[in-house]
Amino acid sequence: MEFASRDDSRVVVDPYFGGEEGFEKVLDQCEDACEGLLKALRAQLTA
Repeated sequence: MEFASRDDSRVVVDPYFGGEEGFEKVLDQCEDACEGLLKALRAQLTA
């Protein structure tokens, strides 16, 4: 989560107690963090 830009949380939430919305939130968090990680890696490669 340190690479996430749209979510202020530093941990991925536990989806099992949030129903379907909980799993959507986890997916959103993972996608956000992955996008940030890819952006950081690309910046290192072009520097």
